[in-house]
Amino acid sequence: MGTLLTVLTQAKRFTFFMPTLPCLVSFCQAFPPLYEDIVSLLIQIGQVCASDVATVTRDFDPIITRLQQLKEKPSERARLLKEPACKTEARDSGSLDPNMQLCHCVESTFIDIINMSVGGV
Repeated sequence: MGTLLTVLTQAKRFTFFMPTLPCLVSFCQAFPPLYEDIVSLLIQIGQVCASDVATVTRDFDPIITRLQQLKEKPSERARLLKEPACKTEARDSGSLDPNMQLCHCVESTFIDIINMSVGGV
């Protein structure tokens, strides 16, 4: 997956990673030693997507903007903690560009991995 991140075009990257990111939660549950590698991969994907978003918009750090939105809307944060990874992105797909959707999917996958770890295996 790390190699594909570097060679796929923007559109193909979105097509590949959107359905596969939620599966990483199951990988972490089945193979706990993979946590470190999966977290590293999620960080890389997030950096690539945030970089692409920053080149298109005036917002230099879309992740900081997203965190600010979550801070201002506690109800959305609570909803994110309860919903499965990338479910909110499917609902909002018309309003966001693919890189921003992928950023949100990475965020949701992180949240799911943390919830699974804290909640017990």
